Amino acid sequence: YQPIENLSDFNVVPGGMTNLYGATYAGILNAEDYRKTLEKSGGSVKNILFVITDGEDNCGFDPQKIKDKLDEIYSDELNAFTFTIIMFGVGNAADFNLAAKKMGIRPEMVKTVGTSGKEIKKMISFISSSISTSANGGTVDSISF
Repeated sequence: YQPIENLSDFNVVPGGMTNLYGATYAGILNAEDYRKTLEKSGGSVKNILFVITDGEDNCGFDPQKIKDKLDEIYSDELNAFTFTIIMFGVGNAADFNLAAKKMGIRPEMVKTVGTSGKEIKKMISFISSSISTSANGGTVDSISF
């Protein structure tokens, strides 16, 4: 363990290509399943899904499936303020903004993040405060840091 300020540039290589769409879809399904389990036991649930990406995909999974799934989730009034998906983009903004648009992630929920320790720390702080805000009954409707 060491403080993040002490880290040199984070080892992120934009353009490395990952299964962005398939992993995001799986994350949504897993969050939805977990939510249903908790709701059956009587708990109130909020989901926040964070995607950190350069926007490139090597799998060929159809991002329209993600958009359709998010539309389905948001069409249920109970989910309107209790399910949030946030994307942090690293690298070429055009790539991750296009990916967010294809998946149906609102532009105000997409933020560019650099690879320095300071920038990664800001992102982690935002994630932490978003979880706290959500747990205390608040909503996260934009990214600011």
